[in-house]
Amino acid sequence: MNRIDEESSEILEYRVDPSRTGERLDRFVTEKTPSWVSRTMVQNAIDRGKVAVNGVIRKSSYRLKAREIVLLDVPTPPVTEILPENIPLSIIHEEEDFLVIDKPPKMMVHPLPTIPGGTLVNALLFHFGDLPQIPGSLTRPGIVHRLDKETSGALVVAKTMIGLQSLCEQFRERKNRKEYLALLHGILPHKSGTVDLALGRHPKSRLKMRIDPSGKEATTDYRVISEFINRVSLARIRIKTGRTHQIRVHFKHLDAPVLGDYLYGYAEEDRVFGVERQMLHAFRLGFFHPRSHRYVEFLAPLPEDFKRALRVLSGREPQDSIPTK
Repeated sequence: MNRIDEESSEILEYRVDPSRTGERLDRFVTEKTPSWVSRTMVQNAIDRGKVAVNGVIRKSSYRLKAREIVLLDVPTPPVTEILPENIPLSIIHEEEDFLVIDKPPKMMVHPLPTIPGGTLVNALLFHFGDLPQIPGSLTRPGIVHRLDKETSGALVVAKTMIGLQSLCEQFRERKNRKEYLALLHGILPHKSGTVDLALGRHPKSRLKMRIDPSGKEATTDYRVISEFINRVSLARIRIKTGRTHQIRVHFKHLDAPVLGDYLYGYAEEDRVFGVERQMLHAFRLGFFHPRSHRYVEFLAPLPEDFKRALRVLSGREPQDSIPTK
């Protein structure tokens, strides 16, 4: 078993049930949070801008609406353990040193003290036993990189120390290739382009990132594939850096946030398209093989909810194939 002990804080997420419409924010959060989160901790978090509703910092007295998303940033509790779980995995490719997983939407990559199960790491421990890990990264055996909980698609996992060291070095030195398909709430100013804007933590909320000239460099290339009559775009996106929320913040800056993004976009409005999460899919992942050093690429098929959204937007059945050029 592995132990969780290196996180200093974590983000808790709750969706407001329609039956709790009109409830005060502080009461809702206090009742929802685990027992180790005290009423005082909740109030302090709200006062310090560490609680957001649909991406907006709110006061204790805010009255909640149905299906809003509440995010809370709190300190982590004492150490806990990670247990193997028999969760099915969709494996795109597997060999001695690594495997490539097609991560489904809504699955977290690694556990948190308040969410100890149901993650990719729990599944990996069940199917593959102990996996190599970087010292100090106790909750992430085999994990080389991450995808947001709501983002689907290709993710590589190391099975040996050779694989872990090689892949981590490639991701650190940006020798890998990561491409996404995204549905965007808006029409982009150009059919293709590059967003080269540094990112930093939002000064009023640790929950969010923002454009910050003094932050870390972040570069995103894009090409529009389709535009729909309801001002929604389908774009192919390549990130040259891997900053937190990079795609989401860059396209928010272009007035075309990711469809269904509750933190930076218009998640509630986007429900008319049948969207229940941010519509971001990591469709292509490329890197150099840890042993042969030849370049290899893997594609993750479109998940059903992404195809369903395309069907609603276009009025026709989407192709199963992913644009590769």
